[in-house]
This record gives sequence, structure tokens and C-alpha cells, in this order.
Amino acid sequence: MMRTRALLLLLVVGCAAESKPPPVKDAEVVGPVLGPVPAVAPAGPRTVTGAWFSLVVPAEWEERPLRNEAERGVSEGMWRTPRGVAPVNILVARPVPFAGDAAGFAAQSLFAFTEAGMGTMAADGEADLGGVPARRYRGTLAMMGKTREVAYWFFVHDGSGLALQCGGEGPQWFSQCVEIVASFRVTGPVPPAAVALPTATVSQRELPGYTADVRDDWQMFSTVQHPDAVFQLRAVAPAAGMFPGAVLRRRPWTGGKLWSADFLAEITALGGRELGRNGVIFLAEKAAMLEVEVPPQAGGYRALVTGVVRDGMEIRLSCVASPLVMDALRPDCLRLIATLAPRAESSR
Repeated sequence: MMRTRALLLLLVVGCAAESKPPPVKDAEVVGPVLGPVPAVAPAGPRTVTGAWFSLVVPAEWEERPLRNEAERGVSEGMWRTPRGVAPVNILVARPVPFAGDAAGFAAQSLFAFTEAGMGTMAADGEADLGGVPARRYRGTLAMMGKTREVAYWFFVHDGSGLALQCGGEGPQWFSQCVEIVASFRVTGPVPPAAVALPTATVSQRELPGYTADVRDDWQMFSTVQHPDAVFQLRAVAPAAGMFPGAVLRRRPWTGGKLWSADFLAEITALGGRELGRNGVIFLAEKAAMLEVEVPPQAGGYRALVTGVVRDGMEIRLSCVASPLVMDALRPDCLRLIATLAPRAESSR
């Protein structure tokens, strides 16, 4: 689900209102024109390629450079209209390990829309991408104070989930996207996506209201998924198609003595299941840590979750990642749980 958030950010950036072109300067006189100036025929469409794909874009479109590790982690390439015209862009997403079908991959990828309330997205038919069946979704995206129209094409090939993202402004954006996507072809084997969790150092960090030992490649995420979140941490780049992260939530408790019973009811309602549980010390209290996994329709993630009920409030810490890297992430999650403590000024 966090992978989708990065893709959405790329779309907003790519379709942001373009700055005004510089004013036209007075032409310099360099001498008389000797004879008629031959007309230059407009350039036709051009084919752009990646390691395993090709697609055809208008000749005047530009390739947008990927600017950081997060963008490089989710995108194979991005092309857009030039400045001065209605912005439209298309992005080819990096492969994600996925064993299901296109419908399941679409559900997993678009989970962020319903989870974070970032926009509306609805199924919009099927497509054939050179013999590869795809599912199309279309809707609006509200993020960073902007609203954009967007369409996705999801498909599965060579054991990987794949996506094309296209959106923009103006009356012609969708027809442009459909035409470009129709030219997309898989031209070679889709490379297996990396599923290794990068190594990282750990240091004690000050968080809102708390301190804890946290991986140094995790950062505070300003746009939290839950309105009751105290803080949310996430990796700067995805691993196995998702951004590993953690969220601490604090909300009034109206249930019984065991927060875990209500939590498992939530997971079961999503079609998820409990994989196991262990005892931990969390905020100086004995607590249960549950490991759960939810299906693609609910995000396709695995989580280590613990919590306590204190002074009428439930305090719940969740560590979330792709099932492919959760075992490697487990020591970091356990360290975060064990070292989380109220900051001195917050405990008075």
C-alpha cells in the first residue's frame, strides 16, 4: 500500500502546474534571408524503451528524470508533455513480486486509496497490451493540495505485478493515455524484483511524545494514514514493492480488557488471519505481539502488532511490510517495540 503512495506522489509532481515559459526576446538581426526557408515537417511519434518494455509517445514528450531513491524504487521511467501545454504524463512502474492475477494486484496496489482517503478509483474495463490482459481503473487523486485525474492499467507477467500510470489535465488527457498505453509491449523477460531488505544502522531517535531505537533509513512520514496516529515512520525506498514502516496509534478505548480481541476482529473482517503471537514488553508492560497477514484486497501486507490499554486509551504499535521481507525486518520491529518510551517532558 505504501508503494502506491509513492506512485501517487510521482503523478502529482509530474502533473503539477507548469511554470510560465520565459518571455520571448526581440529577435536579433543577423543578416538578410537568402531564399525561402524550407518547411520542417513535424516529427512523428517515437518509441521509448526500457530493459523489458517499449511504448510509443508523441515526439515532443520529454523524459522526466527520477530524482531520488524513492522514485527510482517505484518507477522504470516517466514521460510527459513539454512545458506550456496541458500536463499529461505516463509512468511505467517497477515490477513487484506477485503470484495472483491482475484483479488481485490491482486491489493490492489501490488499497491506499480507500485506506488513506486520497481519492476515488473505480474499475473501468479491461485492455489487451500486446497479448497481455490488463485491468484498467480510472478516477481522481487528491494529494498535496491538488486534484488530478488518473488512470491505471494493472497486469501480471513472469511472476511480477506490473502497472502503467497515466494522468493529467485538459479534455484530451485520457484519450492520449489510452493511445499511448495501447502501444505498450513487453519486449523481454521481466526481471525478478529485488526482495532483499537493505541493511541499516540504528540509533535512538526523538519521536512525537516518545523516543525509540529506529532504523536510520526510516523517516517521519508527514501524511499519516490514520487520524489517530501519533507518528508514522517509513523507509525512504521500497522493498519488495512496499515501503516498510511503523505507525503508533492512540485512541479512546471502549472495548474490554484485551485490545487484541477487537484487533483480530478487524483483521478477520478484512479476510486476514493470525500467523502467531508472542509475549513482549511494550511501554513497560507485558503485552501480546500478534503477527497477521491480510490478502491483496486489503493491502497484501504482513504486520507485527502490539498494544496496551492505559488510562482509557488504546496505544497500538504496528510494524508493516511486504510478507517477503518481514522476517528480515523482524529484529528491527522487536527493537522498536522494546525501546519505545515516553519522552521525559511527556511523562510528567
